[in-house]
Amino acid sequence: MGLLTIFRQLHAWLYARYVAPARLTKRRAQRLVIHKISDVGHIATASLHLDHNLSSERLSCSAFVVRYATHYQGKQQASAVPESPDSKFMPLLTALDLRQYATHQDYLRAIRKHSGYFLRNVKKANREGFSVRSFVEADFARDMFDIIGSKKNSTLHVNHSTQTPLGEHPGPFSDEYCSQHWERLFGVFSNDPQPRLVAYARLRRFGNIVACQDFIGHQTHLNSGVMKLLLSEIMRWLIDSGDPETREVDFFGLGTLEYANDGLFFWKKKALFTPWRVELEKSPMPEGWDPERYLQNNPDVLAAGADPVSHYLRHGKFENRSF
Repeated sequence: MGLLTIFRQLHAWLYARYVAPARLTKRRAQRLVIHKISDVGHIATASLHLDHNLSSERLSCSAFVVRYATHYQGKQQASAVPESPDSKFMPLLTALDLRQYATHQDYLRAIRKHSGYFLRNVKKANREGFSVRSFVEADFARDMFDIIGSKKNSTLHVNHSTQTPLGEHPGPFSDEYCSQHWERLFGVFSNDPQPRLVAYARLRRFGNIVACQDFIGHQTHLNSGVMKLLLSEIMRWLIDSGDPETREVDFFGLGTLEYANDGLFFWKKKALFTPWRVELEKSPMPEGWDPERYLQNNPDVLAAGADPVSHYLRHGKFENRSF
């Protein structure tokens, strides 16, 4: 291994260990002030439950449980002790509390009090003929690629035959359907003879939270209000549709407070997303379980490059592995 490689690895480790947490901690403090919150201890707690029995034979649900248990255990825990200088930085979830809104109109009225332009942009997108529909990823992979690279390439090509009304969509696993654990893609389409996909969101339900993993629009259409229309229609579906897949969903999450850039941070604030600490009601992991310690105690798992949470839930707990 060359000296330059060693230097780069050391630099990356020092940045991740000291510089990044310091910057994120400072950014958190600044953004909490903007949210008029004086301290992390004053932030509300989002109680998230897996709503799934790990002994179930539905492996697709087990995969979701394993993946998202890890994801949300990486957020600021309501029961956590105050952070020490050696603590791993835990970001804050940003989410909408859907329980506050009886109807989609209630949400729009709440937004109107904070940002009139937000709704004007929704109306603008409607006037220009954009609409929101669910879609199948395999049929729009080219379009999604174009959206991601839209600053360099604005060409779009859409097979519109797979478009379905919002809410009318197949399950992620046709033979193992579950209303509690799913993934859905919703997109904004242009009003053309052959409609084009110009923006999309990837949603995943995990018990009582729907998390937005991707939320991105084509560069040439951002000024048309397509992202605000997309959010509005997703909220309409979550609140008003009565779809079995949206029942008992309490939160709609979109990233974290600290990692979002300034533009996205203020965009989410205008859309009424607020910071939350996390509490897992049914954590599948035993008390005191630590992924790094699990890998240290089980070098074969480390050598195999296996995900520690997934390995423990699927194998380690049954083999009485040390953690």
